[in-house]
Amino acid sequence: MKVDELDDAESILRDKLYLREAARQLARRGIIPQDQGWDGWLGRYQRGLSDAANQLQRTERAKNRDRGR
Repeated sequence: MKVDELDDAESILRDKLYLREAARQLARRGIIPQDQGWDGWLGRYQRGLSDAANQLQRTERAKNRDRGR
């Protein structure tokens, strides 16, 4: 089992690079994070992943549009 030290829980929510990479890894596995309306820290984490996944999708669409696809 691999354990990563990610600092305190609140810092993860502020780390946009971490959230973007976590969303990218989930997407590679066919999992698209969605905000399911949970409360508390877990809900904020879920929203952060969902927002990051949405941003990745917008970026990919823009790249494809620029390439004429």
